[in-house]
Amino acid sequence: MPEHLVGPRWVACALCLASLAAACSPAEVVGHRAPVSSVPAYAEPAAVRHASRIWVELRDETPNTQCVQALHKQPVCFREVQERVGEQLVRLLSPSFPDVRVRQRGDALEPGDYLLRVRLQLNAVSPGQDVGWAAVARGSWQLVRDGFSLTRERFSSHSEGRFTYGSALGVGAGEVVAAVATRIAERLGSFPEARKQFPAPDLPEVVVEAPQALPRGTDWARQSSR
Repeated sequence: MPEHLVGPRWVACALCLASLAAACSPAEVVGHRAPVSSVPAYAEPAAVRHASRIWVELRDETPNTQCVQALHKQPVCFREVQERVGEQLVRLLSPSFPDVRVRQRGDALEPGDYLLRVRLQLNAVSPGQDVGWAAVARGSWQLVRDGFSLTRERFSSHSEGRFTYGSALGVGAGEVVAAVATRIAERLGSFPEARKQFPAPDLPEVVVEAPQALPRGTDWARQSSR
């Protein structure tokens, strides 16, 4: 059974599979639309500042629309998956890399650039002892530079089981996406940099002056701005 399916009661979205023959896309599946929510996430401060930009590659292994279907229920289609994963990683990786970009078709890497390949699949888990359904993210990531694999990791993240089956699972999906992005950012933020650090910008010097004590009753001059 493919890794992105959970439990024997789950089957792949029948209409998505039929699309191979009928030339329809996952976006055309009739069922519940569950846009992945944007959830605030905060990584630990980066311990390492890397020397090169990093490209985040999602397009081939992290489909933007992912449909799953529980037995005797309509499909649930998680939408905008790439957008949420990409925006979380760009924001969380920025403190550690001089430039973070989501790679699009036609984008060429320069020597020394990092490439972060992310494979993420979303699913939903039926209530067990919980009161509701939960969202699950499973997958892996790999960091590559100049064609060499530097580090990789497999992951899974499980939201709380508090959602109704349907569009509400998009909130749970947003939570697990944020959790995975935070984990990746913290891992890469401590990954050693083997090359020269990128230079700090040439900014003017700042002189710190101690405040002068003013006599009581002294009026401040009025300031105006235009």
